[in-house]
Amino acid sequence: MTQHSDTSPGPDELRERVERTRAELGRTVQALAAKADVKARAREKAAEAGRHAARTGGGVPLCLSSSEVWGSGFVEGSVAEHGE
Repeated sequence: MTQHSDTSPGPDELRERVERTRAELGRTVQALAAKADVKARAREKAAEAGRHAARTGGGVPLCLSSSEVWGSGFVEGSVAEHGE
């Protein structure tokens, strides 16, 4: 049987640490997956542009990058025309 000194964690503490680390890793993976979901991010940018246009009386904000404009459907037509 292995003896633990006062400074080394016991099995229960190690299990708790592993569970906390797994939970943190899960949150990190979810955040990275959300950032990598280009289609969802483009849809959100298009929705933001629509809300901005509704508030200001029209026009697309000039702060969109070319990739955001392309991904949102503004270049090829409206998002509604693409069935999204």
